Amino acid sequence: ALEELLGEAAAGHGQLAPLAAVERAIDLLEDGSQPNKKLVLLTDGQSGGWQRDEHGAWEALEGRLDALAVRPQLVLRQFEFPSPYRNAAVAAIEFEPGTPLRDQTGTISVTLENTGAEAVTPHALEVEVDGVALPPVPMDQLAAGERRPVRLPYKFARSGAVQVAARLVADDGIAADNEASAVVLVRESLKLLIVDGRPEGNFLDRGAAFLGLALGHAPGADESAANERRLDVEVVPLAEFAAQPSLEGIAAVALTAVESIPADAAAELAAFVASGGGLLAAPSSEIDIGFYASWSHRSRRVMPAQLGEARELSMVVDKLGPLPASFQDTPLSLLMDESQSDIASMRVARYRRLTPRDGSSTIGVLR
Repeated sequence: ALEELLGEAAAGHGQLAPLAAVERAIDLLEDGSQPNKKLVLLTDGQSGGWQRDEHGAWEALEGRLDALAVRPQLVLRQFEFPSPYRNAAVAAIEFEPGTPLRDQTGTISVTLENTGAEAVTPHALEVEVDGVALPPVPMDQLAAGERRPVRLPYKFARSGAVQVAARLVADDGIAADNEASAVVLVRESLKLLIVDGRPEGNFLDRGAAFLGLALGHAPGADESAANERRLDVEVVPLAEFAAQPSLEGIAAVALTAVESIPADAAAELAAFVASGGGLLAAPSSEIDIGFYASWSHRSRRVMPAQLGEARELSMVVDKLGPLPASFQDTPLSLLMDESQSDIASMRVARYRRLTPRDGSSTIGVLR
């Protein structure tokens, strides 16, 4: 029966996604009733798709394997591959921002990778959005082992689920990985949920006060910026969120002055982040560092960095502030323009040192 199933299997388009495949295999192993388990990996030895920089994700999978009553036996079968060989592939299709809005210009980013041992010069990159072809993109030579993102500005004309397909026109050894597709959810507006851990007292003493002001969601605030960006902001006290953590339709959650989160709500929010939801943590001086350090979903840490102890500074003597040059090519890049932002003159009175986890990135530093 197993041989029949393997015989009916057909190669899909695009690269193998080993991280997702192993994660799904572990799901099956966890649900299985047999005490002796095996994980069989068939590979041709190509490096494409392995996401080797995702150290934290691989360590999380290892933790799940260790948690099983008996650690499964790993069986690796590597098939010979002709050498030298020529092969270029569509490695990934991503979107900037990750949740685009209708009629707002964003970016479709198609990552190409030469997984072969020789240089390849593709004829063109062809991209379709909901079956409508964009102008072909001429391509230069891809060196062996090279990864190259191709960024295409695009304005989605409708909201809802939109399919984007990419095809690399090239004469190479493997045609199946020259194509890939992805589905992106285009929204009319972005719904942001702010969870306020300090909702009592005067307005400016509340945890969500300054974020609410910045987003135009506060008494007497200018709502034009929020309307222009099509932001739908809702503020709820932590106790209310913990009692009923509904995240349906939410694009991102901001935690303001939240010391910790009760277990059920924390698990719900961790699963939301693991499925692609956004999370901003803006803790205050009262914070349970142990909670944030151990907060995880299926052994994968939720927070991208380890929070350290707080340090008090003198704004006059220490003069510590943001370094705008470190915002280059990050979501904070708009703040680099001194004609539009005075962040360079900002001084910090208190901060926590962050230690990034493997696979995370830094979008700004203090100087």
